[in-house]
Amino acid sequence: MEITKCKECGHELPKKEIVEIKHSITGQVLKTIEGTDLKYTDLRFANLRFADLEGIDLKYTDLRFANLEYANLRFANLRFANLEGASFVGAKTKMCTVNFSSMEYEQAKQFIEGLKL
Repeated sequence: MEITKCKECGHELPKKEIVEIKHSITGQVLKTIEGTDLKYTDLRFANLRFADLEGIDLKYTDLRFANLEYANLRFANLRFANLEGASFVGAKTKMCTVNFSSMEYEQAKQFIEGLKL
């Protein structure tokens, strides 16, 4: 296994892990992301329909126009995530953490409307 070192100082960098987002019914891998978590990840326009994201930290993630229909978002952290234009029809959101500021009224309204069947 190759060890990755910092180009500037030569210290050993932590090994990057692979995060797989899987279909909640079939188990098929929908998206593979290199990294240790999904915070700050760019998932714009991603098709995450039926994705199992239970308990995943999506804080500050860019989910603009992502398809999250019927996704499992139970206990997921969506605080400060950009949800503009994302589709949440039928998504499971029990205890999902979402934080909207007063300036994001339209985005919050769209999120709530998107959950309705």
